[in-house]
Parts: sequence; C-alpha cells; structure tokens
Amino acid sequence: MADREEFDPPAGRNAETVSFIGLGVMGSGIARNLMKGGVDLTVYDVRRDVVESFAAEGARAASSPADLAHSSLVFVSVPGPPQFEEVLFGENGLADLLDSGTLIVDLTTNRPSTVQAAAAKLADRGIALVDAPVSGGRAGAEQGTLSIPVGGSADDFHRAQPYLALFSSKLLHAGDLGAGDACKLIHNLGLNIQRQALAEMFTLAVKSGIEPQLMHDFVSAGSFGRNDFLQWLPPRVFTREFEKADPPWYRHELSNKDTRLAMDIARDLDVPAPLGSVCLDLSEQVLERGWGDRDSWVVFTLQEEAAGVVITSRPDGEAARETAP
Repeated sequence: MADREEFDPPAGRNAETVSFIGLGVMGSGIARNLMKGGVDLTVYDVRRDVVESFAAEGARAASSPADLAHSSLVFVSVPGPPQFEEVLFGENGLADLLDSGTLIVDLTTNRPSTVQAAAAKLADRGIALVDAPVSGGRAGAEQGTLSIPVGGSADDFHRAQPYLALFSSKLLHAGDLGAGDACKLIHNLGLNIQRQALAEMFTLAVKSGIEPQLMHDFVSAGSFGRNDFLQWLPPRVFTREFEKADPPWYRHELSNKDTRLAMDIARDLDVPAPLGSVCLDLSEQVLERGWGDRDSWVVFTLQEEAAGVVITSRPDGEAARETAP
C-alpha cells in the first residue's frame, strides 16, 4: 500500500491532474484518503454544500463538470449505470470536456456491458477508462482498506494503481474492461444468496423451537460459520481434487439425504425455503446422473456443464477458461 504521507506519482510521469466526481457515502471517504495521500484533488458533486466542506479541508472546488476539463485522471463514484452514463455523456458530460489522453477510473458498481460500451465511445475521443468497483463499505472507504478488482488494459491499470493504492488494502488487475465489475457483482450475488440462506435457516430454526442465539453458536462452530467452503475452493475445485477423492470427504448421497430431511422439516412446519428447494432439486439431478457415490462437490460438475465452463486454474494462477464437454 502506498505511503499516505509521501505520495509518489507513477514512475516516469509528472503527477496527474486528479479530479473526483461523486462525494457520497463511499466517494467522500475515498476522496479524503486521496487528499491524505498528498494528491492535489479537485472535487465535484451536485450538492454544493458537500463540495464546500471538502474545499474547507483543502480540496479544489469545482462549480461544474466544466471545471474538470483539463484533468488527466478522473475518478467517478456514482450510484449506478444511469448516473454513470449521465456523468459521461449527458449535458456537460466528461466525454465532451476532457482532453485526449485522460484516464477515467470508474469506482461505480456498474454493468460490464455499460462500461465496455462507454469505453468504445470514449476511445474515439482518445479517453481511456478502467472499471474499479470498490468493496468494503463505508468503513473501508474511510479507513482506506477497500478491496478493488480493476478491469482494463495493463497500462491503464498501472497508471491508476498508485492512486488506487491510497484507499485500498487489496488491489487486483482482474482482466479486460468489465472484469472488475463482474468480480464485484459476483461477490455481491454470493452475499445476497448467503443472506437469503441465513433467513431460511433461522426462520426454520425458530419454528423448530430452537433459540436463535443457540443456533448461531452452533452454526458458527461448523463449516458454514468457519467459511470452510471458500477456503476449500482452491485445493479441492481449482485443482479438480474433488473428482479424485477416494473415499469422498462427504458423499453426495449423504448430502442429498441431509438436504431432503431439512426440507421435510420446512414442509412440515410450513416454512418457505426457496433456496433450499432449488438446492434439493439440483441435488436430485446429481443422483439421477448416478453420481451419488461421488463427493458432494460434484454439484460443481453439474453447474459447470450447464454453464459450459470448467473451474480450474493454471499453475501461473490465471484462470483456465476451458469449455465443459
């Protein structure tokens, strides 16, 4: 992580002229960490009072996007795709204001196709774009400990890297343009699935007469609470070890039995469990394939076939995008 007290611009370049658009919950913390790192920052937000508060802290205040016209590096932190497109291509949009050679760093959690389409339009004007959605919430933004997957060319990533490092603890070049947003959205999909799973688990527990805190204590001590599955992905799935496990760590027919019995409880107690129902249906499909004696990770094989890919990594750590048979 770059030193916040002695900021060094990218080697071989003069310091960028840096601007920041969007001083909301996340943007405010990020902008302040750039300033703490020694960046001479120009800020803009539709809320004038917020801009003035940053000016009082030492930032340069922009009264309109036109004041950012000669920036060479522009951070954009807005709620979503509509606001992103408005900032770039709406009235007084950056696309018509910025000079050729400028790099835009989009911190928005955005749609990959939106970013890719925007980049194509900007390229005609000589403006580059990377997608760098942030993860870690308000606390991470304020403390400078965000995780950031970045999509874009290697050159653009390295150009933005010293600045991104000022407010991140985990910074990754995810791949081509749009890969950063894909990483963030997949991560959030997992969070939302997990939240729904917890809702199903704990409503079922309470209706079964189990005190919620007791259930929490039990779950916390098990594989779910320890997050074992995520830790086991590299050694078991990325290496395809689950296909060779003999004996299996947890036979699928036993996994299916447990899922079926849990769903029996849900049915008997009239507790809706939509994720549980999908899980049981997929588990039954595995049995129909005759894979019951395989390890329970065989559900990955079913998913891979449906998706047309195989989840594996090459020795160099890069994902091997093979096509499933």
